[in-house]
Amino acid sequence: MKIKELHIPSFKNLQDFSIVIESEKTENVILWKNATWKSNFFEALILIFKSLDLAKLSKPKELDIDFDYNIKYECNGNNIEIDKQWLVYEFKVWWNKLKNKEFFDNKKSLLPKNLFTYYSWVNKRVEWYFDDHQKKFYDQLIKDWVEQPERPFFFARLIHSLYVMLAFYSFEDKEINDFLKDKFDIIWIESILFKVQSPERSKWDKRNKYFWSSGGLVWKFLEQLYDISLAPIKTSIKYKDNFRNQKEKNWVYLFVKDIDKLKDLAKIYWWKKEFFSVLESTYISDLIYDIKIKVKKEKDWEIYFQELSEWEQQLLVVLWLLIFTWDEESLILLDEPDTHLNPRWKWDYIDIINKYINKPKWTQILMTTHDPLVIGWLDKDQILIFSKKDDKTIVNNPDFEVKWLWVAWILTSELFELPTTLDRESEEKIIKFRILESKRINNKISSDEMQELKNIEKEIDLMWFNTESVDSLFKKFLSAVMSFEEFQKIDLSDEEIKRQNQIAIDVINKLK
Repeated sequence: MKIKELHIPSFKNLQDFSIVIESEKTENVILWKNATWKSNFFEALILIFKSLDLAKLSKPKELDIDFDYNIKYECNGNNIEIDKQWLVYEFKVWWNKLKNKEFFDNKKSLLPKNLFTYYSWVNKRVEWYFDDHQKKFYDQLIKDWVEQPERPFFFARLIHSLYVMLAFYSFEDKEINDFLKDKFDIIWIESILFKVQSPERSKWDKRNKYFWSSGGLVWKFLEQLYDISLAPIKTSIKYKDNFRNQKEKNWVYLFVKDIDKLKDLAKIYWWKKEFFSVLESTYISDLIYDIKIKVKKEKDWEIYFQELSEWEQQLLVVLWLLIFTWDEESLILLDEPDTHLNPRWKWDYIDIINKYINKPKWTQILMTTHDPLVIGWLDKDQILIFSKKDDKTIVNNPDFEVKWLWVAWILTSELFELPTTLDRESEEKIIKFRILESKRINNKISSDEMQELKNIEKEIDLMWFNTESVDSLFKKFLSAVMSFEEFQKIDLSDEEIKRQNQIAIDVINKLK
């Protein structure tokens, strides 16, 4: 699954929006400037594929979403184009037109197998788009006892880190266990406490001794969990949700004294992905109130999993869920997954994904960031710059190879447009030095200015700033441009930046 092109005439703040993704590589990173509405691009993709996946020909209105689009992508070896104008859809596969029925009869091979989305911040609006698929998954898992229900749409939440942690340790996975040990000092799970709650409006069920009216695989799993737990505790509390009503809440505490007990239970299931689905079913069915996982770290430290830092939990939930949901023909949308990471983890992020996730060729990651450390591994055609022009969002690739540059150079390039990587006071001293040095080279410097130049030069030496250049042509270039006002200040408008660039080009041409 690879998005190639998308055009949207109008969707929220995206007006006459077009994007072309030429890279054949898996990872593509979106950089944006403020108010470029990159999140609306993700929302549009989610809505497009959600509507196509859930559409029923018997109810054509369900196919419709409230914006038009033209999208081109590759899926299962097919070149596919979908053009939507009002309520009329045109489907093409290898430039051959398909009727609606033909397309939807074959949609399993013409739509992404998985669409995985992660937001580093709370976005209820986007999360709501996944409710229909969540309900469908819930019905298959809880009501219909489907052992491996389809899960084409997945919205990752931080709570999922608890379930993937248990799933990985319940199956032997040396590579992942080594990763946890090397990166997080986690060497084992000491114990697990499940706090099971009665769902809203539930009653004790005669057929289900311990877990109310739960059904499907969740009931089966909880019964098995009850059997391996140490001294299960069943209790009830009464409380008032307001001054009128008194309610009763029922709880069951299930304590699993070590991970080996859970590993024995996991043997019933085929593999860790299936076991993860069963564990998650307790969350989907609103039966799990809390899970306390005590982990053992090196040097015999013991902490609860929830005591890990937010960036540690965030990294784990993204990486682990990618391993579980990753498959051929998947589309992965990651919105700022590096937000809470320290600089070393940001720098390693793409490399960690490459190392620990067996990425199929036909899967695409679209990831947003505003950190230069994340993009240091990428080719220029993998980087998509979102910028604003005349109230429109435009998308371009950089004109240069980013992975050849230092981080400071990336920050002051067109990607981020920082005027300097120094503090303002230091940058002002350097600009003043260049102005005076230009005057000295051109024999236009006064004695007072000469003394000021020497004083500034001493200060700059203490900053470890190199004032000498072995390139005589570069010294001539600096001397020439520093006479222009655009090179004598830090903060520049877009128009001043354009003039500065043109001045630089003119000076270079004269020096040739």
